Amino acid sequence: MYEKKEVRYIFGFSVSLTQQPSLSKIQKMQKVGFQLIYTSLVVPSDTLPVAMTHLQQLARFSKQHDLQLVVQIIKQTKSLLPELAKLSIQALIVDESFSKDEVKELALNYRIILNASTLNIDCFQNFKGLNIEAWHDRYEQPFTGLDDTFFQQQNQLIQRENIPLGAFLMSDISTTLNNAPTLEKHRTSSVFAHAIELIQQGIQTIIISDDDVSEEATRQFTDWIHSNYITLYMTSYVLHNPIHQFTFHTRPDLPRDVIRLQESRSYFSENVLFGRSRGRKVGDITMNMLGMGSYAGEVHLVKVDLPKNEHIFTIGKIRKEDQPLLSICPCNQKIKLEEMNTPIRKGISFT
Repeated sequence: MYEKKEVRYIFGFSVSLTQQPSLSKIQKMQKVGFQLIYTSLVVPSDTLPVAMTHLQQLARFSKQHDLQLVVQIIKQTKSLLPELAKLSIQALIVDESFSKDEVKELALNYRIILNASTLNIDCFQNFKGLNIEAWHDRYEQPFTGLDDTFFQQQNQLIQRENIPLGAFLMSDISTTLNNAPTLEKHRTSSVFAHAIELIQQGIQTIIISDDDVSEEATRQFTDWIHSNYITLYMTSYVLHNPIHQFTFHTRPDLPRDVIRLQESRSYFSENVLFGRSRGRKVGDITMNMLGMGSYAGEVHLVKVDLPKNEHIFTIGKIRKEDQPLLSICPCNQKIKLEEMNTPIRKGISFT
């Protein structure tokens, strides 16, 4: 049984109202540890009745399973507010078409979420004392996602006002148009790595723009949310590699170029694994050989390309999707290396 840890961030996922909600997918995401459902009434007008029927079903399910429900509305759907009031909706996302007075009125009954990318000092003064949050939008069209520097600057402005922040990520398996990130650089499949990056930047609500993720990402989110360790998927370059049997910690003195796994020397100093000596590339898993003296058996995860050392052998490789985690993994972090299903055997080229 997992022990739930106290966190100051929330993971959410998206459910489209244009089709019947998949209750099995919602239950899967909740089991992983996701606590919030985002959905949107920004749909074509001719599909609005169907969308409302689906929203009612979603609201009933969310209430029964203690999930937060957040709904995006626009001025054109304001007439639906009396119907929304009957549902178990915790928060509304509103756009700039709502006036200051309308936002204040809605804030009497809902947590109001504003567009973090367009907030300014005047907005903070207008809504001071209200129960508001600021979420960045998701950008469906390629090349329209936010610039990283702008994102950080805007977040610093909002964080000074102690307003909670949210942002979107892409699922690593969906190809739908709605599966869109906040940051343009996150338009890749490294969903778990990007989630950790957002947490480190102070984002408190992280929403996947779909209702499912891959089995690998499911395992990673489960391990992080419930046990606070990072799982990295690897391919082994040696037979019978036992490294996946151990949980490691990153050292408290964080190196620039590699991650040093603190317990590795005690595990492997008298039983080193023989790989191949070569130039070390980003994502390589290396082990110090006996020629490294007291450092023999120490395992490194390589952050940047490094030169060859005849006393350091490469024993495996972190998969490409997880390599972004190497540059943002903090000190004293629990790490688990999970071997992929098809390990590389001896004799395979290391290029």
